[in-house]
Amino acid sequence: MSGLTLPESAARFADATWDDLAPYFEDLVERRRDPSDRRINRVYLTAVGKNFAAGIEDFRESVAREVLDGIDEAAIGAALDTLLRIKIRLADQNGVKLAEAPVPRDEEKVGVARI
Repeated sequence: MSGLTLPESAARFADATWDDLAPYFEDLVERRRDPSDRRINRVYLTAVGKNFAAGIEDFRESVAREVLDGIDEAAIGAALDTLLRIKIRLADQNGVKLAEAPVPRDEEKVGVARI
């Protein structure tokens, strides 16, 4: 059997640079120089990458709908609130800064599109 296990792939790519990873993503993303700072390269999805990402999002939404079928929006919202509080508490306890500030559920639409 070929292929890597998850731990093998994590170890293989842990210290990878963009040049190491680029061949795996060559049709999905492209690198462009930042127009305001030529030292910086930014990564953008190509048309193929955008279609691929849209397919992943469609699949994610269909799985969420299937899993949450028959559960009312209020129960989903309450569960998401609880999970968000747990995430924030764990991050705080471990000195981890979250990549983006969590949005309280009462400030956004609750539903499968946000799960």
